[in-house]
Amino acid sequence: MPSFSLVETNMDDLTDFSYLFHSFYLPQGEFRFNSNTFQYDYITRQQLIEEQEPKKKKEKPQKDPDQDISEDEWNELWREKEKPCMPTWYLEQIYRNKKRIEKKPNKDETDQARLELCETLLDAFYRSPYVPAVSVFESIMGSPDYDWKEYVVDAENIEIAKANKKRMDINIGDTLEAEVIGFKEFKSQMWENLKVFHRERSLGITPFQVFPYLLGPPGTGKSEITRNLAKAYKRPIQMINVGGMDDGGELEGKRATLQSANYGKVMEAFVERSILAEITIQDLQLEIQEIKTYVDENGNRQERPEENLTEWEEERIEKLEEDIKDWEEENQERQRTGKDPKLTKNKPQRSRAPIILLDEFEKCSRDDVMNVIGKMTDREMNFSFMDKYFNFRLDLSQCQMLLTANYLDKVPQFVRDRGLPINIELLTWEQRKGILRSRFKKELRRFKLGHLLNKITDRFIEMCITETWGIRGGINNVAATVRFLEVLEVDKQTGYLEKLEEYDDLYETPVEKYLKDENGVIRLSYNLNGKTRTLTLTKRIGIEERTVKDEFGQEKKVKEIITGTNADTGDYFVNDWPDEYWWGSKPVRNLGGNYENL
Repeated sequence: MPSFSLVETNMDDLTDFSYLFHSFYLPQGEFRFNSNTFQYDYITRQQLIEEQEPKKKKEKPQKDPDQDISEDEWNELWREKEKPCMPTWYLEQIYRNKKRIEKKPNKDETDQARLELCETLLDAFYRSPYVPAVSVFESIMGSPDYDWKEYVVDAENIEIAKANKKRMDINIGDTLEAEVIGFKEFKSQMWENLKVFHRERSLGITPFQVFPYLLGPPGTGKSEITRNLAKAYKRPIQMINVGGMDDGGELEGKRATLQSANYGKVMEAFVERSILAEITIQDLQLEIQEIKTYVDENGNRQERPEENLTEWEEERIEKLEEDIKDWEEENQERQRTGKDPKLTKNKPQRSRAPIILLDEFEKCSRDDVMNVIGKMTDREMNFSFMDKYFNFRLDLSQCQMLLTANYLDKVPQFVRDRGLPINIELLTWEQRKGILRSRFKKELRRFKLGHLLNKITDRFIEMCITETWGIRGGINNVAATVRFLEVLEVDKQTGYLEKLEEYDDLYETPVEKYLKDENGVIRLSYNLNGKTRTLTLTKRIGIEERTVKDEFGQEKKVKEIITGTNADTGDYFVNDWPDEYWWGSKPVRNLGGNYENL
């Protein structure tokens, strides 16, 4: 910067300086005396302009209060209890995602859909998963003390027992037949899982996730036993048929930019599947209490400061309080009109721990589908399973995931490494009779035909059993029989029928045609008050073709049947099958064993 000193000079110099000052320096800036140096400093025009402009403070960019935070940041927030914070890191992430979408100025249909998904997931993940008492599980599956066939009624399962048996004369200490027959290995494993889960929950330990894969020929009840597990565990269930799936997007969703955009079947388990729970006013009050409190490091419940509650939690408390008030007012009105108060109500509830069944997954040959299954069954990473439509992660770490396959040699190696094989053993002759007997009771009651139960005898039930790996054919025969009885009831002819085993004529598909077509019929004719009525039952044989190795190590194809022998061991698959049916014909096993030898 130019400086000028106060020194003696002659007039000519001053004249020259005056010219220079007026012609060059003055229009461009100004001189200022510097008291520190005793000199004049020249201030340029640009510096003068900058001095006249208000000084702008350099502000640091504001951090979005709703942006994602790390688990460590959430831990600090939750520990301080000074700001609104959800009780788990994952809930906090969903809540922040919801807030970000709400702040968008112009929300499209996809934004609205994602907003609804956030709200639904908050509802599903906020509530702790229901863990039934062991005796409640046993009321469905049976007790190991009774070889999984029966159970003992106690205070925790007595109401379930009355509802299942449609009886009110059941008392604590009674021994009753289990709802599900067979499947010993599966029941044993699920029973152990439940007991361990109770212990881990009491200690505050996150349960170790197990991936059972159920092995058994088609029709042996792998899907049915999973439905019964959902009933015993009181969890929502999502059944996904993977066998014919040709696009991984069916599982993990499709991006919003695609024409067929939607969330995947995995997401469906959380937002579309629920159970109908029986609740009381005390349950609603307990839910409010759980929102307002937290469990400290010593396992004691402590009050959460008001400033620690999020807007969503405050709205949830307000809604629950309104429900309690309406319920109490309804009961007061009922009492005024002489009616009993309503003690319980049914309410659909979602869960963060649904049961997800990947059915016949080994039949899928698509790599992209198998890759998604790999992500789902990776217990180290499935807490961040990404749904492409939702554009947000799903926590699958608390799901009970099961897979089904027909044979072990078809199961991919990655599933064998991560999963637990459970053999679905073939049902015996007696177990099949028991299942069909229970199904007859259930269906006759459902169609208000319980008074006709005496028409169904054990001998007739044996006629309904088919020579198949599973029980599907027998259940079809139950349905056909109930429909036959319903028609007789409409025509007022059931009074002329003594028992269904007492037929007047019988036709059965000849064995040669039966084996060729792999199915046939048993046609029973009854003469009822001068009219002939016919009941047609399915006669089916289950044939499984597979590849085995002979004694020389050479592969060969064999066809096996339930009443035949095992190509590997030579033993009968089911050893209690009768040598001859009571109505005269013989099972295929008496005609030569393995189907390939017939």
